[in-house]
Amino acid sequence: MKRISITFLALALCAGAWAQNIGDAFNYSRNEYGGTAKSVGMGNAMTAVGGDMGSLVFNPAGSAVPYYSQFVLTPGLAVTSVASQGTALSGSTEPYGFEDYTRKNLTRLIMPQFGFTMQMDNHRRKGLKSWTFGFSGQTTRNFQSQINACGTNDRTSYSGYLAALAEGSGYNGAAFDSRDSYWGTTNCPWRGIVGYRSNMIGTYGGSDKKFLGAAEQARTDLSKYIPGLLDQQFSWKRTGFKMDYLFNVAANISDWLYIGANLGMVVMDYESSINWCEQAQDPSLFTVGFVQSDNSVIETSFTDLRFRQADIIEGSGVYLKTGFIAVPVKGLRIGAAIQTPTVMTIEERYLYDGYTNYSNKLYSASEQSETGDWQYNLISPFRYNVGIAYTIGHFGLVSFDYEACNYRGMHYSAYYDDDDFGQVNYDVKNAMGTSHLLRAGIELKPTPATAVRAGYNLTTSPFLADKGVAGTSDQSASFGLGYSSNGSFFADFALRLSWLADAYYMVYPDYGGNLSPEIATFTNRTEALFTCGWRF
Repeated sequence: MKRISITFLALALCAGAWAQNIGDAFNYSRNEYGGTAKSVGMGNAMTAVGGDMGSLVFNPAGSAVPYYSQFVLTPGLAVTSVASQGTALSGSTEPYGFEDYTRKNLTRLIMPQFGFTMQMDNHRRKGLKSWTFGFSGQTTRNFQSQINACGTNDRTSYSGYLAALAEGSGYNGAAFDSRDSYWGTTNCPWRGIVGYRSNMIGTYGGSDKKFLGAAEQARTDLSKYIPGLLDQQFSWKRTGFKMDYLFNVAANISDWLYIGANLGMVVMDYESSINWCEQAQDPSLFTVGFVQSDNSVIETSFTDLRFRQADIIEGSGVYLKTGFIAVPVKGLRIGAAIQTPTVMTIEERYLYDGYTNYSNKLYSASEQSETGDWQYNLISPFRYNVGIAYTIGHFGLVSFDYEACNYRGMHYSAYYDDDDFGQVNYDVKNAMGTSHLLRAGIELKPTPATAVRAGYNLTTSPFLADKGVAGTSDQSASFGLGYSSNGSFFADFALRLSWLADAYYMVYPDYGGNLSPEIATFTNRTEALFTCGWRF
C-alpha cells in the first residue's frame, strides 16, 4: 500500500481533537499565489519586473517602478476537480477498498487580488526621485476542494475503528454515558463518545471496556470480524482562503535602484467537513443484540451509519518582507526579497455527529458532540526569492524567478502553558526540508495597446525522500491577454491550469492488526481572472 509523504496530510482525519500534526502545519504554511491577471498570466515571475500590483507579494520594491498611482481589482472563477480511487496493497494491482473511480468538481467565485498605490514625486532628476505607498490584498492559499470516494470492504469498518479507539482509551461505557462530564474530559476521545451514544459501537463480552462496532461480529474467543460486504463512502469538502494584506512602502533611487518593504498581515479562514458512511449490502448478516434492563437480548440488524467531523479554523499572523530591484544596464533587471517567519495564532472550533440505523428502528440513534475550542501558535518558515528579467525595447520581456522555503522551520507552540508540542515539532524537523519554486514568464506586445502573456510554475515537495516520505510536485501553466488605453484605464485576462501534487489519505487508521483502506487523489484547478485598473 502506498503510505508515502502526503499521507502525513491525512493524519488530521484520524487524530482526535486537540491534536495538530505535520499535515496541519504544512497546510497552513504553504503558499499558492494568486495575483492580478497580468502577474498570473506571466506565471507570477514578477520578482524583478515590478510595476504591477500583483508583484508586491513577491517583491515590495515593485510598487516604486511605475511613474503613476493605480487602483486595481481582480475578480475571478476557480474550478477544482479531484479524482479519487483506492490504492492497492504491495504485490497487487487491484484497489484494496474504495475501488470505484470518482471525480468531483467544486466551483467558486474568487477575489485573488485588490489594492492601490499612491506615488509621491520628489521632482528630482537624481537621488530619491519618488516614494510610493500602497495597500494590497492577495490570496496566498486556496483551500477549496472536495473529495468523494466509494467502494466495498469486508475486512475493516469505520465502526470497527471507533470501537478500537474507545477500547484503547481506557474508558468504559458508563463513562461515555455520563453526559455531564465527558465533553470536558480532554483525554476522553470524542469520536468514541459520539460513536457509543449513537449506537455505532457498544460493549460486549461481559466487560464494559470491550467495544464492538455495529458492522462487526464477535467470535466465541471474542475476536472480531466483518460478516459481509459493506458499501463505504468517504467525502471531504474544504473551503476558504489564506489572504495576505500588505502595507507597502517603496522608493525609486535614480531609476536604477528600487527598494521596498511590506508589513504583511495574514488572515486565514478554513472550513472542513468530513463524512464517513457505511451500509450493509445484506443487513441480515449483521445481527446486533441489544441488552434490555431485564438482561434479555433483542436482536436487530445493522443497516447503515454516517459519521461527520466539522472544523472551522481561523488564523491571523504578521511578517515583514523587504526587497530591491536593480537595473545595472538598460533592459536588464535583477530583483531579490526576503520574508521573515510568520507568527500565527490559530483558533479551531470542531464538533462530531453521527447516526446509526438498524432494521428495528427503536435502536437507531444519533448524537452530536458539544463544540470544542482549541487555540495555539504556529510559526511558518522564512522564505526568499530572486529574479531576473530582460525587456526587449517596447516589444516585450522575459522573466525568471526562484523561491525557496525550508519547512523544517515550522514550529508549534502552546497558547496555554500546560500544553506540549514537543513530539510534533520533532517530527517536523525530522521529515521536512526545502521546497523549491521555479517561475517563468513572457510578455509580447504586438501593438502598444495590447499584450500576450504566458507562464509556467513548478513547486517541489518539501518532504524528505531519505525519510521514506518523498512527494510529487505542483505544476501550473498560464496564458494571458492585456489591454491598455491611451487614458487611465487598463484591463487584463488570464487563464491558469494547475496540477497539484498527488495525495494519499488513510480514510481511518489501521486497527486490530488489520490494514485499513487508503485512497489516492489527483487534483487539478482551472482559474479564470479578470483585472480592471485605473492609473492616476
